[in-house]
Amino acid sequence: MITDPKWQARLSEKDGIRHVDYAHFCAERFDGRLLFSPHLGWLRWTGNVWEVGHKQGPAMEGMTKVSNGMLAEAVETGADWLAEAAMNLRRAHHRKAIATELEALPELRVDAAQVDAHPHLLTFANGIVNLDTGELREAYPDCLLTQAAPVNYDPDAACPRWLQFLSDVFPGQPEVIDFMQTLIGYGITGHNREHAFAVWFGDKGRNGKGTIIRALKNVFGPHIVKDVDFSVFERGGNAHTEDIARMRTARIVTASEGSEGTPMNDELLKRHAGGDSIQARHLYRETFEYVPRYLIVLLSNYLPQFQSQGPAIWARVRAVEFTQSFAGREDRALDDKLASEAEGIAAWCVRGAVRYFQEGLVSPEAVSVTTRKHKEAVNPLSPLIDDLFVFDADSRVRRSEFNQALKEWKDANGIARNRFTPQFTKYRLGESGVREVKSDGVWHLAGIRLTPEYGGTLPVPDSPAALSSGPGIFGAE
Repeated sequence: MITDPKWQARLSEKDGIRHVDYAHFCAERFDGRLLFSPHLGWLRWTGNVWEVGHKQGPAMEGMTKVSNGMLAEAVETGADWLAEAAMNLRRAHHRKAIATELEALPELRVDAAQVDAHPHLLTFANGIVNLDTGELREAYPDCLLTQAAPVNYDPDAACPRWLQFLSDVFPGQPEVIDFMQTLIGYGITGHNREHAFAVWFGDKGRNGKGTIIRALKNVFGPHIVKDVDFSVFERGGNAHTEDIARMRTARIVTASEGSEGTPMNDELLKRHAGGDSIQARHLYRETFEYVPRYLIVLLSNYLPQFQSQGPAIWARVRAVEFTQSFAGREDRALDDKLASEAEGIAAWCVRGAVRYFQEGLVSPEAVSVTTRKHKEAVNPLSPLIDDLFVFDADSRVRRSEFNQALKEWKDANGIARNRFTPQFTKYRLGESGVREVKSDGVWHLAGIRLTPEYGGTLPVPDSPAALSSGPGIFGAE
């Protein structure tokens, strides 16, 4: 009963209203269904998931419900003090002060790091799925999950049109379809152990990229599969801290259609894909850090222009080329058909997650080849490759000879003096795995050979003792 003498004394107005007492009174009656994070705001348990409110709305709603209960009991018991206390919970100037006191109560506080901290669990409309096993169980508040897919999980649901669509997008490539299933499954797990991100590209219009993303957003909702502006990951992009904060709850982050030739922000991509902590802040909230639990998918008609040629970026890339075009033969009802198979697509994605936990994210040959071709195509030295030199693990060229050939190539092609300088060129070669080695007192670049037009190659000696590592790619002869 609310008419406990303890509370009558604490809520009595004879010594003035003490908002902190009202806060404790309400907190007892929230029944574990309201929590507060100074970084995220108020969290309200819906029965299936924790709903985040960035203002005081959930606290106000909770106070109103408590007030309603107090008024009902006051009518039943005739306790005038209780009726007056209930009215205080409805007066605006008291409500704001009580809400502020509620935010400070330790029993309601939760740290942002505790929220959405179980990446192998994903909430659906009918419960929580363990993505490691595909098992469905009833949702419960202790998991502190804030996002839920809007569809039911039914492991036996079918999606024949979805499977046909994927076969049309990747004709004769069942291994790529299997990889896409595992990749998407890995994405929804919320794990970042692969430190990978995906590039889906294709210069033909209506090639299926957007249809896949729309289908996934329909299945999982716009917060689990979240769109961000492509410029967030481009060099010079200006991502607002609120944008970064909102990415915290995502499992898959998509960025579509960047500008052709715009350099990517390699360091930012590595941080988001590599398990590093990201600093962010919601509007009017405290700054917090989180470890990204999402797979970044870059969708573009053009190859994203990564600046580095080293493994720090390219070991993370999983490039998938969309070679088909459905322009003029598109199924205009396809989105609706796929929406009707949402539960089947959800089950397909969960099977991909289970496969990921069993087998890992293994790229088929087609994806490895596409990734390698992408790397070669965006190599800043691409104008020189096959014209001045070719990569050849069994060849080497004297450093002085390469510098002279580089000068001749620039003169022949009208290249400005400040472009493709020896230092820049050798640095980029080093990123591609070319080594500086010394043999008989002469420095060589091992791993390339000049084209016949420029000549001057030597075989790499069989004995490693014949070579010594150089002082660095910038060393002088």
